[in-house]
Amino acid sequence: MIELYPFRDTIRKTTNHETLYGWLQVVEAAIKMIAGEDPSYFYSHYPRKEAIEEVHELLETRRLLLDKMFAYTDEEVEAFERVNGLLSTLRKQMYNRTIGLYRTMLKYGVCSDFDDDYNIEGTLNSGIDYFPEGEEYDGILHLSNDLYYGSDFGYMLYVLRENEAVHNGSATNIDECSVWHRNTNTPDMTDKELYCDWKALDDGVSWIEWQKHPKFDHINVCYALHSMFDHHLYSLADIVRLNDFEVQAKLTCQRFTDQKGRRYEEFVKR
Repeated sequence: MIELYPFRDTIRKTTNHETLYGWLQVVEAAIKMIAGEDPSYFYSHYPRKEAIEEVHELLETRRLLLDKMFAYTDEEVEAFERVNGLLSTLRKQMYNRTIGLYRTMLKYGVCSDFDDDYNIEGTLNSGIDYFPEGEEYDGILHLSNDLYYGSDFGYMLYVLRENEAVHNGSATNIDECSVWHRNTNTPDMTDKELYCDWKALDDGVSWIEWQKHPKFDHINVCYALHSMFDHHLYSLADIVRLNDFEVQAKLTCQRFTDQKGRRYEEFVKR
């Protein structure tokens, strides 16, 4: 196992591309040593907690290496801006569809004979799969400087998503939203009143923080993109190559009862 913490300090002080490139190969080889040729098999067979933690730390080091190597080419900056625009749109749509489902239910779909409570949530995440046979697929975009990084982006992005799912539990979504149902809620209440307002975090102020660079100055970074490189382990080189995203909006009508016929209202005082 690589001594990761002193190694990261050395990475931060290094500017030589060949050196960073060589270290990246070592780190990705270490990840593959643990996850194997088919990471989908590895994650579907309940990996050891120690292995999950080891891969997580290696992924943190991989992100640091790739961000040190990031070239800020015109092609990459354009891709970054394109992903930012897409995520901004998807985030708004997720919020609007989620709260729209809830309002429609309040207006037309309440069934007092069944409904005790509701679970209303939207999620935004990457939607990448992995094919061990080496088949080409659309989850990863190929840019002209792929060889400059030398990363196995398809493999690593799949491992990144799956490892976060088992390492972090529920905290795996790029972004999410929800509505807390109260009996006093009405369909004409505003997004803000229902605490499901996308503008609360995307208020026009860029979320660019430690990734500031002159070539990004014209981009108003949305919250979802900030989440990818601040709350997750996506490097900038990953973000501009990630092509698939998955958005869901769900409304679940819930019924709670016991053998005595008591309903949810009798269990929980609102």
